[in-house]
Amino acid sequence: MPLESLEADALELNIARTRYLPDCPFCGRGALMHSSVNHGPTISKAPLYQSRISCMNHNCNASVLCNERTREAAQQGAIKHWVSRAAHCIEQAITVSELFYLQDSRSYVGNDVLWWAQKGHGGYTTDLRNARLFTREEAQAQHNARESDIPWPKEYIDARTRPAVDMQYINHTEALTGARPANSLLSASGA
Repeated sequence: MPLESLEADALELNIARTRYLPDCPFCGRGALMHSSVNHGPTISKAPLYQSRISCMNHNCNASVLCNERTREAAQQGAIKHWVSRAAHCIEQAITVSELFYLQDSRSYVGNDVLWWAQKGHGGYTTDLRNARLFTREEAQAQHNARESDIPWPKEYIDARTRPAVDMQYINHTEALTGARPANSLLSASGA
């Protein structure tokens, strides 16, 4: 059985109205909490509550969640995780304004910029979700080694992103007939 969304309780409303929680450690925006319950079959037959704290910046995607047997325990667990994550980032003293993407300026893909990719995602990418983040010092060191590698502040680039559709992943006939590609997650689940 899927998660059933719960109406906001007093704690969640208080978090929405105030700065009860620390700001997002990645982008500096506020955070919201939302709770759900799963009444479906679980090992102990008791419902399972889930509380998620998410950054209010939809481009950030930072979130933590906690699953517990009561809503209150799930909420307190999520708060504990969020606060410890924020504290850890403060200890690391790396703010978003000190993070950089690194552009390989030797070429482009269509109109898209090529960024250094995270390890395990190939050498370069146009998808910022797979782009590697560098500290100021790391980005500057790479630029000094190869001037065609251009450091860009993460905040600046993130503010200028837009959704795009890659023509390699669309098929007009497939779209009109309602067929799903063989590698579709939906076809694998039997939907």
